[in-house]
Amino acid sequence: MALPTITLNNETASDINLTQLAVTVPASGSETVSDFDLTDEILNDEQLQTELAAGNLTVTYNGVTLTVAQSQAKILPQQALDILHNLSAIVDPTVTDDDEAGYSIGSIWVNTVTLRSFQCVDDATGAAIWRASGGSSPLLAWGNNSVGGTTTPRYMDPWGAQNQIAGTDGVENPRTVATRDGSISSLFVRQGNPSGNGNDITYTIRVNGVATAVTVTMASTDSQASDTANSVAVSEGDTVDIEITKAGNIGNSPDGVSAQVSFT
Repeated sequence: MALPTITLNNETASDINLTQLAVTVPASGSETVSDFDLTDEILNDEQLQTELAAGNLTVTYNGVTLTVAQSQAKILPQQALDILHNLSAIVDPTVTDDDEAGYSIGSIWVNTVTLRSFQCVDDATGAAIWRASGGSSPLLAWGNNSVGGTTTPRYMDPWGAQNQIAGTDGVENPRTVATRDGSISSLFVRQGNPSGNGNDITYTIRVNGVATAVTVTMASTDSQASDTANSVAVSEGDTVDIEITKAGNIGNSPDGVSAQVSFT
């Protein structure tokens, strides 16, 4: 596909030097710009946008002279010059840091406390999605062969100790220790062999022995459930585990129960 012809027209009596584009548009003259791969590479230039807004330059695009608004409309939304960033946050972004809050796809968010950065990949109102920079999030995992059939609270073993029943709080359950500040989210629980009478089992992330909002409730006869809406901050040295509770006996326990969270 042929690239469009873009001509920059100088509406002033002085040369305009666009250093970022390595182009000088002569006084009351024009310059055709062709060394680019995408239209955005030209129109998204900050100096050019400043000159356009001041009325000093106009753009002729495939023979049609554009207004400033038409020129700006050809820039990818995530590359807009007025995109909002938050480079001094003290918390992580949430679903409400959305388009109504002024953020756009491509917005950058830096948590100066945890020294982590995020980029907005979806700015939908009330459902914004921010992805942590630096590749895939590491996982924390737990697993047990059984979570018990009675209402006695149980505590999962880290990294899949599949050869035993989940332990007793503070006695048999070794807790995972956070090696840095971060955030725990996206709890997924898998019951490898659903069993019992179908009563609910609740799996709750705890930090330093205190229950958090990151929790999953599922029937003993279900295979998988998740909580992708809630998260909890942790500090270096905090302990993390999963508490298992039941409102009533479930009869037979599911076998091969595992759980994972993202640690960003």
